[in-house]
Amino acid sequence: MKTNNSNRSLLTTLLIIIVLIGAFIGGYLFASSYNNDKQQNEENNEKEKIQKLEPTDKLVTDSIAKLSYNFDCKWYNYDYLADKELKANDLTNDQVYNMALQTISNEVMKDNGNGYDYYDFDANKLRSAIDAIVGKNYQFTNSTYTTCPTWEYDSVSSTYKKPTISACGCTTGPYHNLIKVSKAEKNSSELKIYLNALFVDDEGIYYKDRAFTQKIEGLTYKNENGLKIVEETASNFEKGRLYEITFKLEDGNYVFYSSKPTK
Repeated sequence: MKTNNSNRSLLTTLLIIIVLIGAFIGGYLFASSYNNDKQQNEENNEKEKIQKLEPTDKLVTDSIAKLSYNFDCKWYNYDYLADKELKANDLTNDQVYNMALQTISNEVMKDNGNGYDYYDFDANKLRSAIDAIVGKNYQFTNSTYTTCPTWEYDSVSSTYKKPTISACGCTTGPYHNLIKVSKAEKNSSELKIYLNALFVDDEGIYYKDRAFTQKIEGLTYKNENGLKIVEETASNFEKGRLYEITFKLEDGNYVFYSSKPTK
């Protein structure tokens, strides 16, 4: 009798162990499947949030335009493009001031048909423009910066005083750095713009880098006033350097966060 009771107890114990093992395996498989499904859903949701934009989309063109300034005779310089990754805080105050001044130019200067009328503006207006370009965390010091013409900063009134002399004799030469947006996409928090850039020296020779060490071969040119000017074709731009420009959404604006060469 004792042997039978022992066998029954052993059998019962084995059955309990088998049931527990089965429950554990079933639970593990269920949890694993649930987590995989959840991760897949999250990835699918993230993909669904990404919206592809045309290079000509207003958000794309406006975002690039606010980084492209022309108040210090460095037109077409595109200082936000470097030979390495560049963050918003790597931009100098002088560069950011010029970007901001370009943004508010239609408010601080008016075409009178025979030149321009210029107006004072306060530091708060400038700061608002800076926030919309590089974000609220950018460290900026109000001062008089080099522009053409120049607004003098008055620290007593926190006002940039209108130019008294408007003539400045800005010249840029026939050759310019060139950029062309190839694609863009955004989600709920970021805007990414991809563009190709060609960098030119004073002799009209184009390179993939700002250091002028990687000369671009095989470009096609047009004759313009006796000068060889590179044609702005897709095949020419593809020979340049590809950049990824990232903007972050802040208070309803996509502000510049970083740029980096990708090849």
